[in-house]
Amino acid sequence: MNRIIYLFILSGLLLAGCEKNFLEVEQPGVITVSTTKDYDMMLNSSAVTSFISWPMLCLNDNFEFPSSKAPAGAPGMVYTWQNQPYQQEDPALWSQPYKAIYYANLVINEVENSTGGLATEKTKLKGEGLLTRGYMHFLLLQLYAKHYDAATAATDYGIPYVTTTDMYGVTPARSTVADCYTKVLNDIEQAIPLLPKTSTLSIRGSKAAAHATLSRIYLHMKNYEKAIANADAALALKSDLLDYSPATFRAVAFPANPEFYYLKTVTEFEHPYSANLTADAKALFNTTDSRKRLFVNALGYAAFSSHYGITVPEVMLIKAEALARKSSPDLTAALDIMNRLNKNRDRSHTDLSSTDAEQVITWILNEKRRELLPSPLRWFDMRRLAPEGRTPTVTRTVGTTTYTLEPNSKKYTMMIPAVVIRFNPDMPQNER
Repeated sequence: MNRIIYLFILSGLLLAGCEKNFLEVEQPGVITVSTTKDYDMMLNSSAVTSFISWPMLCLNDNFEFPSSKAPAGAPGMVYTWQNQPYQQEDPALWSQPYKAIYYANLVINEVENSTGGLATEKTKLKGEGLLTRGYMHFLLLQLYAKHYDAATAATDYGIPYVTTTDMYGVTPARSTVADCYTKVLNDIEQAIPLLPKTSTLSIRGSKAAAHATLSRIYLHMKNYEKAIANADAALALKSDLLDYSPATFRAVAFPANPEFYYLKTVTEFEHPYSANLTADAKALFNTTDSRKRLFVNALGYAAFSSHYGITVPEVMLIKAEALARKSSPDLTAALDIMNRLNKNRDRSHTDLSSTDAEQVITWILNEKRRELLPSPLRWFDMRRLAPEGRTPTVTRTVGTTTYTLEPNSKKYTMMIPAVVIRFNPDMPQNER
């Protein structure tokens, strides 16, 4: 196959004023894609392996800016949970995942007809495309759709689930949350038999990464047995755990960090290095917890490299939480997992023990918040935990104005970007 397509990263070109499509994704630059290697390169591109993370870090309750140093423009509007933070700017939280999905669909739909590659290579690339498509749609669901609730998922609006490479064709409808989750799960399940067990590059897909991702999704759906089963499958393939506890331990750079199943790095360096940890977040760390030293600099500011991938510690804690929440809780096993992780993080670790399920869940959630501080995933959990009363009211002051985010607020579902609605006036908008 020899096809000329529009791409935005591989070409290295950005054309001003190019026509927009139904997803508000730019497609500047023209290249020819024909070989298996061309499709392999797509999955190495920053459009697939990276994502803008600072807005999601700004959304959550781990960080705050001093009133006089709060960001302006779109970052400031995201920070204060405004309805339409992107006025003139590219709506990156919407467009970047859909760019990755566009690449994934090219691979899924076309790699089998590419030239110069072995059948096994094409199979692997198709599996990676399916994992990418499911992963990115799940990310979009955490921003632009309500949290999964089995009682309402069949009627709650989801997002456009895109499986085509025709960006100028008929606009996909906003299907339901239930339908979107079914498609996410189907994509990732279909990927598993096509993928290698593990990958030497954590930015690329693998069976371990797919099972790890499924464990995260099933936890959000409250399907605790399947969350445990997929966590076990991931950990059976990869269970590397670093020992942070020595005072001399230094952070391991992402590409070399063996804890990652599936690494998604950031596309910018503007996440809140100048932000403070909130008092609530600071209080979670013992003075002997090495993560505090690694994540917070001497001035008290957040200082880390962010990511939105999935790691061995996250999967351990997913399993621990699911064990504590399932219909027949296994609190001993849940605490064994959490204690093993904390022992590798806190040099004064003492095993915790309890027969109170609510206490155990609280401990696990606190451990998860400590462990995943550099990740935007706290926003996902704030949405997930709000119906249980585990999400606090968050307030922020900018100048003389105070902004408040209440638990279960409609602001936990971002509005579809205005520019997308202008192009698609019949697309339902999220409530305010």
